[in-house]
Amino acid sequence: MIIQEENYHDIQEPSKDLQLQGVCILEMSNLGGIEVLFQKGIDTLQIQKLINQYKSKIINNEEGTITDNIDNLNAYLVYCDADTAGKIIAIFISKEENKLDYTKLDLLTEGLFKKLGISITNLVIRKLRINTIKIPRAKGLVGFLALDKTGLLYFSKVKKNRKKISKNIFQIAGFISALLIYSKDLISGEDPEVRLEDINLGSHHFYVNIKKNVIFAYFIEKHNVTDNFEENIQIVVGKFIDKYYNPYITNFKGDLSPFHSFEEVIDQYFEI
Repeated sequence: MIIQEENYHDIQEPSKDLQLQGVCILEMSNLGGIEVLFQKGIDTLQIQKLINQYKSKIINNEEGTITDNIDNLNAYLVYCDADTAGKIIAIFISKEENKLDYTKLDLLTEGLFKKLGISITNLVIRKLRINTIKIPRAKGLVGFLALDKTGLLYFSKVKKNRKKISKNIFQIAGFISALLIYSKDLISGEDPEVRLEDINLGSHHFYVNIKKNVIFAYFIEKHNVTDNFEENIQIVVGKFIDKYYNPYITNFKGDLSPFHSFEEVIDQYFEI
């Protein structure tokens, strides 16, 4: 069932939930430009890779389907003409060992395109929740932080039962910042997209990486990490940059309230 925040649209749906790694709905202009309308469980780079590979085929055909394998994941694309010109495209991915059920995906996509996709505005599509598709959340995350290089903490979320980490979260942010500053000094002032891996903290691992001058750090439980953990981390890091870098971080004025809503994204991808 496709559920809107205010209205309900019934479509003929599969009798069983679809177990997928990710799903994306996007629009493509006749010139090949894309706008993502709905995205969950699929990395932006994966979307771009698929679209770039099949852009010509999609533009030059009225409708169709494409099957592929990308980054050891099965991918299925369904596309058709949109009333607003260009194309509307649905992308589904699953783990390589999990075969995609094309019949069920076609039923879901057909209902989506007929009820919503062809004439609907982008604003309405952004409000969709697709309940027939279950994107698995990753296990093993204890704490997640996003901060700048001075140690200013933009966002953090820690498991409720890890009160010691929560209590010292600002000191931890300062420690991470100092660690990276001294690491930079030790490598002759180089400032690459740093990634520090596998700092052993007993029963936990600690990871730090930098993307666009934002430091991301996270604690994980050694013996409780699911296979989709690393992929989901990459997705939430990308979402943080997409959502906050240009509008807030590049022109930061001290207001941290816009970052509070990122907790919803963490909850979508992790059991924490």
